[in-house]
Amino acid sequence: HIVEVQPGEEITLLCPNISKQESVTEWFRLISKTKISCVSSMYKSNDKASFCDGFQNRFEMSSNITTVFLQIKRVDFSDSGLYFCGFYINAHTVFANTVHLNVQGKIVFKSKLFQTCLYLIIFTVNCISNSVNDLCPIELQVASNSRFRQAGSHDSPL
Repeated sequence: HIVEVQPGEEITLLCPNISKQESVTEWFRLISKTKISCVSSMYKSNDKASFCDGFQNRFEMSSNITTVFLQIKRVDFSDSGLYFCGFYINAHTVFANTVHLNVQGKIVFKSKLFQTCLYLIIFTVNCISNSVNDLCPIELQVASNSRFRQAGSHDSPL
């Protein structure tokens, strides 16, 4: 299933414990449909989890008899991906559940000056590409018309 969260929130992913006995339990993450990363593993439900590189700080793994949990604190855009859990049962890894974590939200600017500059750049690029020509200052319209004139054209700019 799909879980959507905002950056900075806390989320706990759930996985049904399909093992009838104590076994190694693992969480993995698939990013961009091509890269699988180990997130964490735990030998027994009351053992301390072991975390893979890059997952030590904001991730916690725990378990009870029926469910394995993966808690992510202060969710970031880079946490997006397909998470799945697996159990090592009878010499095989068996996957039990998948959760697609989608971190979404608006960009929060820390600096008003940076926000203003970014908006100005976006507005200027839109003017130059003629997507909002009726709102652009005349100087930008002239620059865009002469800049995007077909190669080899000998017409003079406006």
